[in-house]
Amino acid sequence: MDRIKELLREWASYHIDRRHGWPTQAAFATERVQSSNRSTETYQEMPDIIVKLNTEVERLAPGFKQILRLEYFDRRPQKVKAAVLGIPREVFSVRLRFIHEQLDHLMFEEGL
Repeated sequence: MDRIKELLREWASYHIDRRHGWPTQAAFATERVQSSNRSTETYQEMPDIIVKLNTEVERLAPGFKQILRLEYFDRRPQKVKAAVLGIPREVFSVRLRFIHEQLDHLMFEEGL
């Protein structure tokens, strides 16, 4: 289970806007133009495994995606995240564990 949590942390890092600290849809696609030589510098493209994980995350039910995004983009305690959704903390934890199990299976055990 640790491998999917580590992969999800890496996935989240590709979706956090480094300038402002909140998630964006395509933070990795931002371009900057350097004034000295007018060349463009883009963020590193996502590795294939992160693209695959992003695809699987997008296939989740909206409620599960909301839990996953709160867990990996919001630094508040889990009880606050659960309160945001209006569910008990225990329910939040059970659903998060289910999401981890599902993604772990889809990412690492599908081809076996």
